[in-house]
Amino acid sequence: MTRFRTYGWRTGWLFIAAPASVLLVLILSAIYGRLSMPDMDGQICRDAATLFHMGKLKCVKEVTASTDFPLLRDVPSIFVILALTATPYIAFRQWSSLEVLLVSMVRSGALEIPTLAERAAIQAEVATANSYLRRLGRSAKVVLGVSGVCVLLVVIAESKLGVYSVFGSPAKSGNDWGGQVYTHWWASWTAAPASSILYWVIGTLGIYFIIIMNLAGSRVLIALWRLRKTLRYKADVYNRDGYHGWAEARGVLLPTYTAILVHGFCLVLVSISLPQPIGLWVLLPILGQWVLTLPFYLGLPPLLTRRGIVAFRGRETARLGLYLRRVEDNRSALETDHRYHTECEAIVQRIRRVSAIHSMPFNRPRDILLAVLQLMATASGVYALIILWY
Repeated sequence: MTRFRTYGWRTGWLFIAAPASVLLVLILSAIYGRLSMPDMDGQICRDAATLFHMGKLKCVKEVTASTDFPLLRDVPSIFVILALTATPYIAFRQWSSLEVLLVSMVRSGALEIPTLAERAAIQAEVATANSYLRRLGRSAKVVLGVSGVCVLLVVIAESKLGVYSVFGSPAKSGNDWGGQVYTHWWASWTAAPASSILYWVIGTLGIYFIIIMNLAGSRVLIALWRLRKTLRYKADVYNRDGYHGWAEARGVLLPTYTAILVHGFCLVLVSISLPQPIGLWVLLPILGQWVLTLPFYLGLPPLLTRRGIVAFRGRETARLGLYLRRVEDNRSALETDHRYHTECEAIVQRIRRVSAIHSMPFNRPRDILLAVLQLMATASGVYALIILWY
């Protein structure tokens, strides 16, 4: 990441890691003969119908559940691999926006630092946060080791308990069927050891970046919370960036919420591969940190944004009202100079612009769609925890 930042390398190379990883998995699966199977479409249809309890579909009645589980049938794992290998790109986008967040918001008119004392307090908090982030960087190997152990637990559980028991035939024991599937699975250690190792490596690197994003992002949220009485949020009434000066803040939130979304779905998809509820205990270290940080990511930024913009609207409306009264008091002199109507019109126009500022400026259709999908991922993750406990 430092090299990409320092030398200005194209971030697109990070995004290429996702299709490149899938291509490598495809090649290894083909070498081991674990790429495809007869009647692939029918098996995928049957798996989906079984998962969503749609037993009346034609494919459920006509296709027999097979224990052969090649890569192209394993749609959940393909999605997880794509999502985890795209996480470095998402992290880079988030960190690049965080680096210039405060300066950009001052420049765009979304943030005001009126006194030297407030500036000093902000600089002190930023220095403290940066010190933490540097220590986090030095402990990267420890985080990587923890990530490897978390994914290793999943890999061991899959080898011992079997995979995709949920797709099994009702006439067979779920665990027995899952064990048979594992022996024919594209990432099985016994059938395709190199694919199994690659599965573990991709999972380890993906979880590493997820943990790092959570550790870094949570410290930024702490800094913003500590500075909530120092930072004076505003809004650009002319909306020059399309978000009333908050485009850079959106640049931080968009990759953050995208990460929450895709990682939530990833956790659900991995949990499908494990027999429940035992399998969810294996996922608890990963699922737990996702759920613990979730309320802060979902609650604190909207809270600070809404409170800041509502306070700005109140201050600005009061100031413009006072200015309008002064214009009325000097009406005779202003009419003599032919300025009265011009001054009133300018004030009224600005009041209208201020009133039009939404308390949450991130209300474009794509932002709303992302929020809806994110809520779905959140509900899925919480549902997984409910299954774990009950």
